[in-house]
Amino acid sequence: MTDSNVTTETESSAQLTAFPTEERTEPNTYNKSQRLIIWATLLLLGVPLAWGALQREVAKWHATAAYEASLADKPQLAIEKMDRALAWDANSIDHLVTRCGYKLRSGNAKAAIGDAELALRLARAAAADRLNLYSANNLIRTLNTHAYVLALAEQDLDLALENINEALSMVGQPTSGGMLDTRAYVRYLVGDFEGGLEDAESAVELYERYRRKSRATLRQQARTAIDKRPWDHADQELDEGMAVFYQHRGLLYAATERSEEAEKDFERAAALGYDPAQGVW
Repeated sequence: MTDSNVTTETESSAQLTAFPTEERTEPNTYNKSQRLIIWATLLLLGVPLAWGALQREVAKWHATAAYEASLADKPQLAIEKMDRALAWDANSIDHLVTRCGYKLRSGNAKAAIGDAELALRLARAAAADRLNLYSANNLIRTLNTHAYVLALAEQDLDLALENINEALSMVGQPTSGGMLDTRAYVRYLVGDFEGGLEDAESAVELYERYRRKSRATLRQQARTAIDKRPWDHADQELDEGMAVFYQHRGLLYAATERSEEAEKDFERAAALGYDPAQGVW
């Protein structure tokens, strides 16, 4: 081995030794920068997402408190609790529809119109953005809610009829009769008694069947429940819903001069708790 060879090997060794050292230093600096950028991005994205999730969760707490108030038959307190829920989650379709229902229970259909209108606008926007089963069901539900609230307030009945027809066209074949009852009542208000009676008779038949099945399920579930109030409340709502159906059909029987059948329906409705003063209408 000559001196020149030794020098060459030494230089090569030095280069090989130096090269890994440089390679370790530069990538480490680059990786730190990358990590800082990633963490900053996650922080910017994560804080709003976490805040939004917290807002929705707080809104749910208030909605639960509203439900407890409704179980205690305190509709005004339920409305106040839902006001708080919507202060945290203003664009919740569920919360808007729920507060609308509590306002109806308090006997103030006109006050419920705003909630029904906003819920419908939000549902339309959601369905236009992405139509799936969830958004379609929300749209159907809010169309029916808006139509019924307008009918109870006796305002803009042409729009009410348009909305409920749209909802029924989306459903195809109703299963519980609720939407048919809405259209029956709207038709009654606009003077289409024959069309309304056809809807009302179908609605009562469907709802009687739905009520029997739902009641059997509720009573079976209630056997193992510690707090039976929700099940009792749901059972009561089935009766009250049936009372409204009988009342609406009775109105249409009376309007078509079938007084005997009308009287029977009015009696059935009263026996099941039909009472506008108590929010059952």
